[in-house]
Amino acid sequence: MVRDFGKVKNGEDLSNLKWLRDFWLIVIWTNCLSILFLFIPILCVQADEGSGDKVILQLAWKHQFQFAGYYTALDRGYYRKAGLDVTIVEGGGGHFAREELHSGRAHYGVAGVELLLHRNQGDPFVVLASIFQHSPAILLTKGDSNILHPQNLINRRVMLLPGKKDADILAIFKNEDIPISLIKRMDQSYNLNDLIEGRTDAVSAYITNEPWFLEQAGIRPGIIKPQTYGVDFYSDCLFTTEDEINKRPERVKAFLDASLRGWGYAMDNQEEIIDLLIDRYAVNKKRDHLRYEARAMEKLIFPKLVEIGHMNPGRWQHIADTFKTLGELPSDFTLKGFLYDPDPKPDIRKLKIALVSVICILGFTSILIFVFFKMNHRLREEIIERKKIEKSLRESEAQKKAILHGITVNIAFVDKDLNILWVNKTAADSVGIAPGEMIGHKCHKFWADPLKPCENCPTLKAFETKNPNRL
Repeated sequence: MVRDFGKVKNGEDLSNLKWLRDFWLIVIWTNCLSILFLFIPILCVQADEGSGDKVILQLAWKHQFQFAGYYTALDRGYYRKAGLDVTIVEGGGGHFAREELHSGRAHYGVAGVELLLHRNQGDPFVVLASIFQHSPAILLTKGDSNILHPQNLINRRVMLLPGKKDADILAIFKNEDIPISLIKRMDQSYNLNDLIEGRTDAVSAYITNEPWFLEQAGIRPGIIKPQTYGVDFYSDCLFTTEDEINKRPERVKAFLDASLRGWGYAMDNQEEIIDLLIDRYAVNKKRDHLRYEARAMEKLIFPKLVEIGHMNPGRWQHIADTFKTLGELPSDFTLKGFLYDPDPKPDIRKLKIALVSVICILGFTSILIFVFFKMNHRLREEIIERKKIEKSLRESEAQKKAILHGITVNIAFVDKDLNILWVNKTAADSVGIAPGEMIGHKCHKFWADPLKPCENCPTLKAFETKNPNRL
């Protein structure tokens, strides 16, 4: 017989097709759910980002026009529209951005290129933007002191910020081959009267701020600029940590965009922002001083020529090379991970690992499902086969009983104790009792002595000899 495989011939074929259909449906749905569960944490993190997050910005110094862009972004609602609840904390009084971010008390900070040195020391800082294209840092002296260049400061008193925070100034001495040990270094007192009254010979300052005080006191300021000695650094860099970027990339981008937008508005509307500083932040500066600061900052930011916050990797590399030449950075130091990339390229290696992991998970899941369905299918087949056998036995038993009931000879099945297990209709009719009522009773009760077995009982003899014995 030739079987037609193009058609479903019986229930068994239909069962196979249904099994295969169910198997592939379960495989597809399970794998889809597995992929979904893999990406649920990412979706949850992204859903939480930018939703009214509390953010702390640590400034490098006290409130003044130097940080105008951040006040503007807060006042004009740029941060709020970005989903950020920003608090701006002024510096000074021992509050430095490096320490605040390192401790987790702040999320973003403002600092200079000394961030490169901190990075080399293990601080996971990342620069987001350089607001000042040229550093405002200077060494300030009194114009009549005859201190005209760095060599004149040998054996003189110089007030500097702690550590390497005055990196531009320290680089001047390195470039001029002046050991810092030849300078009488003093801790910064943040009091310009120390210079005016002769308690120090020079002080690190900002060209945007301190010279104005000397001019107001009728003193001609003496200015030593780092640029004159080959040190041209970025300044007032907005930075954060690797942890912030890795865990909250959307928040970082939102904060940076809102901040730069604030800077653009501030430089175009200086008088308005000066009013804000005086009215809202109670800045302890006269309006003319704030104007002086704003005009000096324009020459450092170049808002009309350079996009605010612009960073040139080549320029940063030059700064790093300067530090290497000065012995402040090792020769193998790299900028990798130091400069913020708002649109980082995907890590192909990590993507490959993730893809292989997903494939392995899906493959393993499919195998488990296949094994489960195969075992389940085999069990169903065994159950079906068992039911077929049981049905066949029932039909055979019914046929047997029908035949035995039709025979006109008394037939009874008894056990070794002579209890009736089954009788045919003829046997039951012979004693006038229904067949079912005889089951369980002794056979001799109906056909001999009700109290004891027949003498030479043929049934017992058949059990004893294991041979048939005719009555």
